Amino acid sequence: MSPSDLPVEILTKAAGFVSKYDLLQCTYVCRAWKEPFQDVFMQELVLSGTRTINNAVNPSANIYSQYQRYGHLVRRLTLKPKRLTANEKFLILQQHFPHIRSLCISELGLDNSLQADSFDWSSWGKITELDITIRLYGNTNPQNESLDTLRSFRNLRRLSFLSCIEINSYGIDIFDYGKVGFAFHNIETLHTYLPQLEYLKLETGFGVFSKEDLMDIQNILPAKKMSTLIITSGNLIVPWLCYFAQKYPNLKMLELQSGKAPRTLFEPNDPYTEIAISRFLNTSSAFNHLHKIMIKEYDVQERIFPVFWKILSPSNTTINSVSYITRYTKNNWEHFKKIIKIPSGVRSTTLKALFIQARTNDAIAAPITGVVELCPNLVYLNLECEREKVELDVILDQCSRIRKLRIHGGQLVTSKYATLDSPVHGLERIDMLALKVDCTVFSYISSRCRSLSHMNLQYMRIYGFSQETRELCISMPHTKLSELLLYAVSLHLSDEHPRSDTDIKFILTPKVDNSDRSDTTTVDRISSYTWRYMFWVSCAYTYRKTDMREMDNEEVEHATQYFNQFKPRNSIVNGLEKHMAIEGCSDIYEWEKDLPNGYAIFECAVELW
Repeated sequence: MSPSDLPVEILTKAAGFVSKYDLLQCTYVCRAWKEPFQDVFMQELVLSGTRTINNAVNPSANIYSQYQRYGHLVRRLTLKPKRLTANEKFLILQQHFPHIRSLCISELGLDNSLQADSFDWSSWGKITELDITIRLYGNTNPQNESLDTLRSFRNLRRLSFLSCIEINSYGIDIFDYGKVGFAFHNIETLHTYLPQLEYLKLETGFGVFSKEDLMDIQNILPAKKMSTLIITSGNLIVPWLCYFAQKYPNLKMLELQSGKAPRTLFEPNDPYTEIAISRFLNTSSAFNHLHKIMIKEYDVQERIFPVFWKILSPSNTTINSVSYITRYTKNNWEHFKKIIKIPSGVRSTTLKALFIQARTNDAIAAPITGVVELCPNLVYLNLECEREKVELDVILDQCSRIRKLRIHGGQLVTSKYATLDSPVHGLERIDMLALKVDCTVFSYISSRCRSLSHMNLQYMRIYGFSQETRELCISMPHTKLSELLLYAVSLHLSDEHPRSDTDIKFILTPKVDNSDRSDTTTVDRISSYTWRYMFWVSCAYTYRKTDMREMDNEEVEHATQYFNQFKPRNSIVNGLEKHMAIEGCSDIYEWEKDLPNGYAIFECAVELW
């Protein structure tokens, strides 16, 4: 059977795995391939720039006839003009692409002369996904006019919505850097227009609540189909959490992100905050189906995170994923620890995944591992921090069920209580990025984590090798890796003032057929390893990236000869031996200049690089 004899169903399925460029090439292979690959090629279309969109609606342009002929195949349409306003353009685009199900408009401009209800969206009424930014110019009722844009999309299931007004538009109440401010009854209107909505991403300012508003919340109609809510706002206050708890009883994923220069979630002068908490939030039904929480805030003075634990303490929710991203200020570490700690009243036993990102301007390092004290059943832990010390043994002791650990930033250490006699841990994968690590930590990992199979090291600084032999031994004798990834790893003699010109560039990994080298001599050991040379590659705009190549036999012989003859000398320059080239080494090998810096050995079994 030739490729042209394959059924259309198989060709269409195969086309789903082909890149955009290759799809176009496949349409020219033969007649049998043209239709199925063309169908997949045209499913997603991006019109970027005002000129491109103008050509699409201009009958004299070459592309116009192509869209007339094949536009019915498009299912996902993205429009990225500088500003899209002309109604006649929409009519032609709707004629070109009548069957789209997903629409993204980077900016739709509305002013007094062109209202939202002047657009005829009816032919696109079957769209299920919409991502739209609306910019209003001098409109007198921005809330209603921006929401009227959504009136025709009654089949919509996913909505990403940003409505903003010009800062220079006077006489209009501007919330949160130009975002249109919504009251809770505006959100009610949105759900009236979109009864099928399941996913809502809303970037907006929020209005204040009155006592009457709090009473009205009790009588709202729930949006039971909603499962995901993502809110970005600089003035989110507690009564809005009350509203979300009442409006979305089946919510599974909630993300709250503070905007720039946000106000405090607890308003000191807000007389309704405590009333709202006691009336709506401290009940067993608040966010009862919530599985995933993500909270992003700029400073720990905001109180979104502790409020959420106060909400969830009496509830029956079984959360399995929590993400908390914050930036705390100098000398505020103690306050941060109080906020981040999960209280005992919360069902932390159901928590399987925890992501903490903490950034600080404080130059004093502080242990961040205390945040996992009450999460004994974690399977995945992701810590991103700056300057903080991450105590590995504390994590392993407190979270015995972790299988995947990712640590980004700071310093990986073991506490003074760490011992190699600790119970064996079932950790299977560890990702270390932008970390500073003493090489002895790897020995501790190998001793405790006998099931470790994947190790990923990127932008790492590893230090602590022998000044006598220039050997940095990353000893992991109990480890058998099925995957080892190294990228931009710098290896140094010590942690004191490392420089790029002192990096170790030679990395040795054991060959598959060599397993036990504990009793072999140095001569035998370094000759029975695979040698790789790590170097920097210059790219465009002075950007550099690392690359690594396997050294050939002749190069390995020269390098082995050098290190076998190496003897420490008394002459030290900037912490390095003053090196004279040994006989037999040729200057044509660029890697020779890095020999005096030493070499690194990974003492572990590695199946895949």
